Amino acid sequence: MDRRGFLLIWLGGLLAVPSATGAQQTAKIWHIGLFHVGLDHIPPSLDTLKEELRTLGYAEGKNVYLEWRNLADEAAARDTARDFVQNRVDLIVAFENDTIHAAQATTSTIPIVFLHATDPVEAGFVRSLARPGGTLTGFAGVGDVPAKWLQLFTEVVPRLRNILILVNPRDLLATKWLKEYRRAATTLKVSLRERHVVDERDIVRVFASLKRGEVDAVPSRVTRHSR
Repeated sequence: MDRRGFLLIWLGGLLAVPSATGAQQTAKIWHIGLFHVGLDHIPPSLDTLKEELRTLGYAEGKNVYLEWRNLADEAAARDTARDFVQNRVDLIVAFENDTIHAAQATTSTIPIVFLHATDPVEAGFVRSLARPGGTLTGFAGVGDVPAKWLQLFTEVVPRLRNILILVNPRDLLATKWLKEYRRAATTLKVSLRERHVVDERDIVRVFASLKRGEVDAVPSRVTRHSR
C-alpha cells in the first residue's frame, strides 16, 4: 500500500468524517498534536498528511487544529508529549523514533500514529507489524532497511566504494542495525567507515576529520543520536 492510501485509512478511521450538515458552529474541532525532533529539517510527509486531511474534508481553523512542533532534542519531545496530554489532544502524530518514544511513555489512552519509525517491533512500539496492538499504529518506510539503503546507494552513486556509518554505541537498536549494514556491505562489495557518535559535536568532529575522497556516501538515517 502506498503512503497516500495508508494515510487515508488511518485518518478516516481515527477521525469521524464530517457530514454535509456538520458545518455548524457547534461541530467538533479535532485537535491533533504533531511533533518531530531535528531542527535541521521538517519531515516532507507533514505536507502529505495535511493534503490527505483536506481530502477527507478537514480544514485548519474550521474543523481541525494542527499543533505542530519541531524540537531540538529528546527532552523537549518529552515535555511536548506531556503538553499534548494536558491539552487533551484527540490524536498524536509522532515523526521518527525520538518523538514516538516520548509519546508512548506519556500516554496509554490517546491514539498515536507514528511515521518513519526505525524497526517499530524491535523498538517496542508495536507487538508486530500485522497486529500492532495498543494505541500505536503507523509505518516504517523501506528506506529504513539497511540492505535497501545500501542497494539504493550503489544504484545512485557511480563507482560507490566507501560509505560512512555513524553509530551511537549507547543505542542498542543502532548496534543491531550495524550488523545488518555489515552483512549488506559484504554482499554489495562496498566498505564501511564506522565512526562512533553520541551528539552533534561528535558528528561535526567526524566530518572535520574526513579526508577528501575518503567516503562516497553517508546514509541519512543509520542511528539516532542525542542532540
